[in-house]
Amino acid sequence: MSPLSVGASTKRNQNTTPKIWLLLVGVNQYMNELPSLRYPALDCQGLAEALETATRQFSDIFIATYHDFGQLPVLENVRQSLITINKGAKPSDTILFYFSGHGIIDAATQQTYLCLGDTHKDNLENTAFALQELLQLLNTSSARHQLVWLDACHSGGMTLRGSTLNPTPQLLQVLQNAAAASNGFYAMLSCDNNQQSWEFPELGHGVFTYYLMRGLQGEAADSRGVVTADGLYRYVYHQTLRYIDKTNQQLRLINQQRRSKGDTHLYSEYPLQTPKRIVEGVGEIILGNKSIIENSRRVALVIEGLTNNTTLTLSKLLRTQGSFEIEYLSPHDTTHSSAPTNITSSIQACLQNNLNTTVLLYLRGKLEDAILTVGENICLSRDWLRQQLRHSSCLHLIIILDCPDSKTYISDWVDDLQIDTEKGLCIIAGASANNDFANSLIETLSSVDSYTGLTAAGWLTQLQVKSLAPLYIWLSGVQGVIEVIPVQEHTLIQNTQNTDLGICPYLGLHAFSENDSQYFYGREALTQQLLNHIASQSFLAVVGASGSGKSSVVQAGLIAQLRQGKHFPSSDWLIYCIRPGANPLDTLVKKLEDENNIVEALLYQGVEGFVYWLRSQEAMVVLVIDQFEELFTLASNQYRQHFIELILGALEYASDKFKLVITLRADFIGSCLEIPTLAILLQKSSVFVPPHLNDDEYRSVIINPAEKVGLQVEPSLVEVLLQELQHSAGDLPLLEFVLEELWHHRCEGKLTLSAYQQHLGGIAGALERKANSVYAGLDDESKECAKWIFLALTQLGEGTEDTRRRVLKSELVVKKFSQALVESTLQTLTTAKLVVVNVEESSGAEPDIMSLQPSVEVIHEILIRHWSTLRWWLEENRSRIRIHRQIEQAAKLWLQNHENSDFLLQGVRLAEAEDIYIKYTSELSFDIQRFIEACLVERKRLELREKRRLRQAQRAVIALSILGIAACSFGGLAYWQRREARISEIQALNQSSKANLLLNQQLEALVASIKAGKQLKNTFALPSNQIVATIATLEQSISQIQERNRFEGHEDGVISVAFNNDGQMIASGSLDKTIKLWNINGKLLRTLTGHTEPVYSVSLAPDGKILASGSVDKTIKLWNVEDGSLIKTLKGHTQTVNNVKFSPSGETIASASSDKTIKIWSRQDGRLLKTITGYNFPIISVAFSPDSQNIVAGGEDKTIKIWDIEDGRLLKTLSGHQGWVNSLSYSEDGKSLVSGSADKNIILWNVAEGKLIKIIPGHTASVWGVRFSPDDKMIISASRDRTIQLWNRNGSILEEFKGHNNGVYNAVFSSDGKNIASASLDGTVKLWRRRDISLLDVLSGHKNGVYTVAYSVDGSKIVSASGDGYVKVWNRNGILLKSFAAHSKEIYSIAVGKDKFATAGSDGAIKIWQDNKLIQTINAHNAEINNITFSPDNKLIASASKDNTVKIWEFSTGKLLFTLEHTAEVYGVSFSPDEENIASASVDKTIKLWRRSDGKLLNTFLGHQDWVYSVTFSQDSKIIASTSADKTIKLWRRADGKLLRTLRGHTAEVYKVDFSVDGKTLASASEDKTIKLWHIDGHLIATLPELGAGVMSVSFSPDNKTIVSGSIDNTVRIWRFDNNQIKTLEVNQLINNGCQWVKDYLSNNSKVMLNDKKLCSKYR
Repeated sequence: MSPLSVGASTKRNQNTTPKIWLLLVGVNQYMNELPSLRYPALDCQGLAEALETATRQFSDIFIATYHDFGQLPVLENVRQSLITINKGAKPSDTILFYFSGHGIIDAATQQTYLCLGDTHKDNLENTAFALQELLQLLNTSSARHQLVWLDACHSGGMTLRGSTLNPTPQLLQVLQNAAAASNGFYAMLSCDNNQQSWEFPELGHGVFTYYLMRGLQGEAADSRGVVTADGLYRYVYHQTLRYIDKTNQQLRLINQQRRSKGDTHLYSEYPLQTPKRIVEGVGEIILGNKSIIENSRRVALVIEGLTNNTTLTLSKLLRTQGSFEIEYLSPHDTTHSSAPTNITSSIQACLQNNLNTTVLLYLRGKLEDAILTVGENICLSRDWLRQQLRHSSCLHLIIILDCPDSKTYISDWVDDLQIDTEKGLCIIAGASANNDFANSLIETLSSVDSYTGLTAAGWLTQLQVKSLAPLYIWLSGVQGVIEVIPVQEHTLIQNTQNTDLGICPYLGLHAFSENDSQYFYGREALTQQLLNHIASQSFLAVVGASGSGKSSVVQAGLIAQLRQGKHFPSSDWLIYCIRPGANPLDTLVKKLEDENNIVEALLYQGVEGFVYWLRSQEAMVVLVIDQFEELFTLASNQYRQHFIELILGALEYASDKFKLVITLRADFIGSCLEIPTLAILLQKSSVFVPPHLNDDEYRSVIINPAEKVGLQVEPSLVEVLLQELQHSAGDLPLLEFVLEELWHHRCEGKLTLSAYQQHLGGIAGALERKANSVYAGLDDESKECAKWIFLALTQLGEGTEDTRRRVLKSELVVKKFSQALVESTLQTLTTAKLVVVNVEESSGAEPDIMSLQPSVEVIHEILIRHWSTLRWWLEENRSRIRIHRQIEQAAKLWLQNHENSDFLLQGVRLAEAEDIYIKYTSELSFDIQRFIEACLVERKRLELREKRRLRQAQRAVIALSILGIAACSFGGLAYWQRREARISEIQALNQSSKANLLLNQQLEALVASIKAGKQLKNTFALPSNQIVATIATLEQSISQIQERNRFEGHEDGVISVAFNNDGQMIASGSLDKTIKLWNINGKLLRTLTGHTEPVYSVSLAPDGKILASGSVDKTIKLWNVEDGSLIKTLKGHTQTVNNVKFSPSGETIASASSDKTIKIWSRQDGRLLKTITGYNFPIISVAFSPDSQNIVAGGEDKTIKIWDIEDGRLLKTLSGHQGWVNSLSYSEDGKSLVSGSADKNIILWNVAEGKLIKIIPGHTASVWGVRFSPDDKMIISASRDRTIQLWNRNGSILEEFKGHNNGVYNAVFSSDGKNIASASLDGTVKLWRRRDISLLDVLSGHKNGVYTVAYSVDGSKIVSASGDGYVKVWNRNGILLKSFAAHSKEIYSIAVGKDKFATAGSDGAIKIWQDNKLIQTINAHNAEINNITFSPDNKLIASASKDNTVKIWEFSTGKLLFTLEHTAEVYGVSFSPDEENIASASVDKTIKLWRRSDGKLLNTFLGHQDWVYSVTFSQDSKIIASTSADKTIKLWRRADGKLLRTLRGHTAEVYKVDFSVDGKTLASASEDKTIKLWHIDGHLIATLPELGAGVMSVSFSPDNKTIVSGSIDNTVRIWRFDNNQIKTLEVNQLINNGCQWVKDYLSNNSKVMLNDKKLCSKYR
């Protein structure tokens, strides 16, 4: 509000311009007998400035001031000014007169006088200004309002400012008389009757005038921002009273302390002073508007030397309530605070603030005698702190010592810090355990009313009441009140106060540590889950994807909670946390080391030593191994094995004293599962960290840390951030990074959407933009060095994602990059928080400061994943880096073994090292150079020695042939010895085959089985069990094999593979810079050389005559397939050619490059036809549409673009991937497109609409290759996770191919779809075929578990029913024909007749259907029906029920013929094919055999140990098969009930079994999620891949070619069943079948042993 004038709020002439007349007088120096004063002149000056500022809105101001520092305050000057004002004032004006000085009463006349600078005490009438004269002049003026403010009743300090007579009563009387005689008169006197007015040095003014000034500066303003006379009076009244009261409170506490020490020198308290108001006939007098208040400075330095969540809360209270400027330092927590390395300099700077400053110093640390430790190697001595306090220039000091568990020394500190000063000093100290003292501080501050404020004395009083533990306090100084929380007179100012503590609560790419727990939000439920687990278990594996926050939840969640002891108060646990590094045992030793080095000695003794150490500890030991995967990426096999044996042994023998927690990246689970003991622990005790949070959890991640440090977050910003999150692994570190960056752009303590949009521009690109910006700011030399550093800091994944690698800083210094260059580049990268430098201790028993070595690592793996520049560097240099690292490891091993020549490289590895040595010498360390040189010298020596040996051999050829020893007498013994040896060999071969199958070495498994089979044939009188085991192993090897051939010959990873048009030739492109052409049987036809860098892509023309190849050397080469000659080299790209493709017409070639272009070339002459631009990132993949009119491309920008080839027009952009698009393939009809990405997903697209059809997850690493099958029904994918997967178009996995030892870059179908070729970084090309028993399709649509499924009698249809009450009818190819609701409840069984089928379930009714129409309903049971079946002649139907009965019904009439009874629920019923019997299966653990004609019980089969779920007859009716909850299938002879055999292998209940049509095979369905195929003799043939849930039903097709199954996962699956290879048990035939499979491999693979090549020679 801005009033037009000063005056009453009554009507006045709008044309009148109001004026304010100000006359202010202040007198310090008096002559004669009047004592001089200290502050009136300052009072006059200060009040004049305050009035001038407050009344700025007046258009006309007259101001006259008289004081000792300006115009002298003599009678003549004052009187003349008052006369001038009297004459000039108009009715609309206001006059204000102020006087500060002596007031005195003339004893003779009793007149009251104001004493001026020239006043004589003995001549008051002529030299002093009579108050009556003042009032008469004001009364005769025309001004409507006259204000008089008098501070003339006494002096400040300890002495009076007047004469021996107090003038206050006379002043009051005169002013009251004046007010009665005048309207508009308003007077304020500094005190009331019988009171005196005080002044205080620390205020620099009399208390009355001081608060007049403060009030006019705004503290007396109302809600409109207006200062009125009444408002000002009320403010001055209360503030004056409050200040004197607080001063007295402080003096009382000081006096109390003095009495307790026997000091009799006490301070006198001040009598109260209440200003007096005299007013008459005025309305609202407006004096001015609120202006800026310049308070005295208030500074707080908070030093958190321990770990405590309360210090932030205290800091925020000091900021918000106490108006302190906060500096927060935590030596343990440099991520958030700006803590300098020298804490002492911060304390010194804080204590040396100016004279008008209140300083609060909070120190939290560990107290030991005269030393306070507030951080690692940061100690403060008591003497030093005392000196700092003594020399402090601050007005008031508040020192808080928070030293848990330090009661012994705390009182000495408080006593020693009590400096003798008149300035205010308050010391508060506590030594309580936990946070009791800090909580008391917070509680008392939180409860303060801002209107009353809180003084140091008041705070001490409250703390003494609240504190549960002993409190140590001191208060001294009489120069003013020490305000802990000053009075907040305005709610308006208080509410808009910026509460920002200046602390960043976000970690960016740093992982949360234990010290960061106060900022850790969003994982509370997961933390509690971990706590519950570790409380009851000795092992815990925290597993999750990279970037999911595994380390953070363990460090800031689990460990932080355990340290606080809230969850397990009785537990005193010793917690150690390590990262394994290259030598994990060394790392553990350093972490556990003690003074006598006993730990080291014990640990190197092995498990026994470690267990002994654990037993010697009084507390439970918790070892946290963060980033457990480093054991597989950094540690050698020897170190890894020894370390794992140590910790797992400790778990086994000391689980009551030892708990082990590991964090493990999900893509390393496979590596861990290869260690049996660890595999068992992982299966039992793993907690998975979800890769992303829900929206509420993300909100808490954003908002809660901000609230901790007084930040505000705009709601709109939160919503935008939530929208931009991808809800995938990596979201959390990216979000933390964005929030940290945004914190630097906060505005007045608030994170805003506008700052986010202006400075960051989105989550997805924020990190990349930051990294690119830092890199772009480097000079050329530093850029090269930065590239070198980042490549050195990346651990290449072997079938897994690339990870961080920690290296010593010294290892980065090579000839090419000097130490100065590395240092300067690292400085830039660490400042930008892209890399982090830590300290590593070198090995040794007693490491000291000189042994500390700096190590460097990338700040977070998310940088490796999301910075495309780094990704490109890695792909470009992957092969070289891999070789370099291998050489580096070999060199270390050589050095560790004292340069023993046995550890030098030879052969291919030496050739690779030599190539690196020649090309990149300047990037090799001195040790590696020396190692390679030693290898080369040794090679030369060996070559010379070999030449000498050859010459000697040629001279010494001796025939060694005739040693015919007649040993006939020992022949029999020798025969039986040979027999036993052969039996052992057969057993070993069988075991080898099984092991190779488990390791996915399928060809090796089959070869071992064939060898065992051949030995079986040649061995007499083998035990029958050995024969069965060998045949079963051979049978399983044949049934499970997929790998048809293996092409080996490349010297490095194979990146690309392609079939020719007839599928009889394969081309492969490799990192070894060559292309190889292979016959389909594995014979190498020719090798094409010419590229100077790795070959990334090969493509064969549709006619098979020309091959195109693309390379890192930036060229495309066209080759003649017939003779291998180079036809032409196409140049034009400026960076790597990532992909080349022939058009379906064969006329053109498309190439995609890292230079961000697509180029179209003519096949005929190699001309460049068109260049397509429009990309800002490298392009990785390209594909033609089937009509050759369009081209589709994808790359690092994560999008797919479709272009018109003719005019280069962009037709569509498809968005959906969250990572690079690595591969693309059109369907044959051109309607669909499939893409594979680094985000691990496959996406199926509708081309015409440009819409996403299906996201197919499943791979655990980047998808590098995708292709449609020739019939468009399937999709094949190749991944860096080392697998090839086959999918249907609904996204269900049909088959998985495993066997590569490294990432698979490419997989393609042959033209007939029978063969699959794959290319891998393991250097091989593999040829695959689907298993004879394999998944053909997955049928989806049911909304509940599928309980039953069956083929129609003619096998043309499949009928399924489920818990949703629906029946679905499919053709045998999986096309849905009909779906309808058959029952209102679950359907448990279907029976199929000749032209009808029946359904039954939980409603107790049997329903008969024909052509999908209901024709009959039989209300059969009053309970659930579990199974129904038709008799072979279709005349009867049997139902098995929960009511313990089987009922037999006449189908045509629905008439009940008879009832068969069990003693418990009946689950299964079956008619024999010969129509003689009925068999039933029950919960009573029996199978009963009944006569069909009359229902007579013929036999009861006993043998199952649990419920029997199903029963069925073989086709010849001679055998009955039953399944049970005891996890077995039993085969019984019908004739006499004899148990023939028990089939074991399932790990859960077996629900259903079915015989194949030929009766030689059984299929069983189980709760263990598998289907198993068994030979009738009882041996297991195959286990079909695990499904998503228990399998309830399984059935062979009538033609014996397929199997159908129904599962609780709501799906129906159709399986191919081609048992031609295994339907015979004749060993010769099985061997022949196996040899037919492996013959090409044995003949043509260069790595097959010579003896093995002849293994199948006579079977061809």
